[in-house]
Amino acid sequence: LGEDYTGAPAQDEEFVLMHADNIQATGFLEHIKLPHYVDFQAELELVRKLRREAFALAEAAE
Repeated sequence: LGEDYTGAPAQDEEFVLMHADNIQATGFLEHIKLPHYVDFQAELELVRKLRREAFALAEAAE
């Protein structure tokens, strides 16, 4: 793709291999280990968004 920037962690093979699931690190990256709060925060944001949308629909229906 013409990318020559090697400063990003995803461009560093050693970094990627150290953070890949060791069992599946055979050329296919399936899961990157993230802190649990990242996944939990994403779930919270989704729940908050759904509640806002439901509240807005209920207000519009009244």
